[in-house]
Amino acid sequence: MEENSIDDKASAKQYLQMTIGGMGNLSANPSILVMLLIPQSETGKPIREVTEQLFPVPLQPPLGQLYFPRLVSTLHRGPEPESLFRSYLVSSGTSLLSLKVTSEGDHLTTMVTLRDREGLTKSFSVPMVDALIHAVLHGVPIYVDRDILLSIGSQVSFHFISDPTETPTIRPERVMPPYERITDFIRSGSKPEEMDEEMRKNVQVMLPRQWEELGEIAVETENYEWASYLQELESTHPSDTMTDHE
Repeated sequence: MEENSIDDKASAKQYLQMTIGGMGNLSANPSILVMLLIPQSETGKPIREVTEQLFPVPLQPPLGQLYFPRLVSTLHRGPEPESLFRSYLVSSGTSLLSLKVTSEGDHLTTMVTLRDREGLTKSFSVPMVDALIHAVLHGVPIYVDRDILLSIGSQVSFHFISDPTETPTIRPERVMPPYERITDFIRSGSKPEEMDEEMRKNVQVMLPRQWEELGEIAVETENYEWASYLQELESTHPSDTMTDHE
């Protein structure tokens, strides 16, 4: 099959036309989905046979989970036939001609080229990930600098999703309870004046016995500023005032 590519004589670069070939997860963080672009000329091959020409695009949560069903649909059925985005282009007389990802040293630049109602061609830079997602969904030709494909494999480690049919779920991060958070804060040697507003409020509404326990931790870790601060809270607690009046 003939390779779909364009040559930029001015920069001596060669660009391969790319399309979505599958989905994956980052090896280091499976909650981050990866859109896998492959050369248009390799669409008839299993994706695992074109790993040296893959362009992996990490999609940070919740972006990946949000677009996952639409990207999978595009993978199996082709670009979306109708959308608000496409309707806008038609009504404004604008044609998106191409999206080009190029490299300048370690920096990647994404340029979109369009033709307006008057027939004038314009190019400008756009955010790469968002632009690539919409280019895939709406069938805009994507071209990637071949040099990027030769180097990206060693920079982004990922696992293939063998059958991308169900939207992956994100495991919620564990929220540390206030008491545990304050305990760690004291053990770290941090001072009371370094608390944020939320932590300060949590400390002030704790029970006297919790202040006492935290005070023991403060003495144990030689964080005497905290020990003094907690003693002051205990001494001003309403229960103490009521006892004095009795």
